Amino acid sequence: MKAILIVILLITAFTHGADKQPPASPLKIELSATPPTVKVTKLGEELICYPSNPVTVTFTNSSKTPIRILKPLDGSEWLWIMPHYKLIATDDQNHEMPLNSRCGMFGSPYSGTKWPDDYLVTIPAGGAYKLSLRPNHLIKTAGTFTLRFQYIFTPKTDQTPGGPYPPDLWRGEATSDTLKMKLWPSQ
Repeated sequence: MKAILIVILLITAFTHGADKQPPASPLKIELSATPPTVKVTKLGEELICYPSNPVTVTFTNSSKTPIRILKPLDGSEWLWIMPHYKLIATDDQNHEMPLNSRCGMFGSPYSGTKWPDDYLVTIPAGGAYKLSLRPNHLIKTAGTFTLRFQYIFTPKTDQTPGGPYPPDLWRGEATSDTLKMKLWPSQ
């Protein structure tokens, strides 16, 4: 009888709350394509101008209080420093495209900017913030790729090479839905 009671208690302990999902993130992210523009020359020819930053990331605060995040720091898009601005591009075979290489120096505020003032974004309750990004992936052949974006801010330290992180920043991970988009070879 005691054994049956112990088994029932153990089953109850391990299954209680098992169907509960973690709370939804108040930071929502949406990806959209920035459309090309058409310019007409003096000779009447139409030129299609593709944007240099063809992806728009929209951060939306679904909470009742403001959320504070950081704009990308030098190295954020290469996942070298928090926050990570992780733009993932996969081909039609679901292979993730690598990022283009760049110098290994990172972390200090960009020239002509002030830390942290020029990097801090406060998204009001119910508000949104938009940022344009350029895919920095090594694309060898033009094609349609699936893009997904993740904002990750889970630092293991409160310091950056440019100074301490500001207080009260939103911490966690937020991931967008996917976006199919034509990308051209890297130059």
